Amino acid sequence: MGQAAPNTGPISHVSDGIFRGYCLVLHQGNIDLEKWSPDAQWPAFRAVLLAARNGTPEALDAAATAAWGGWWHDQVLSRNLRPAMRTALACYLPSDVPIP
Repeated sequence: MGQAAPNTGPISHVSDGIFRGYCLVLHQGNIDLEKWSPDAQWPAFRAVLLAARNGTPEALDAAATAAWGGWWHDQVLSRNLRPAMRTALACYLPSDVPIP
């Protein structure tokens, strides 16, 4: 992951072979930064994906806050990483694939 610039992105969180939900990862190696959001279930994650693709910044913030609570503000917005995270979320599924 990122060394001099933050890497961001959504992942499917599996632990001990059990699907836990969808979370966001923020990583930057040169400053020893690694933050994982809480897990969100599909309905909340889906709302975030839709907002990332088609919504306003405010719609994305609302959906992400509903999915991950204060983590979105504390880790993403406070670091001015909404554009990077929005791109990563919008690209989670190929653009020609509808979000189910």
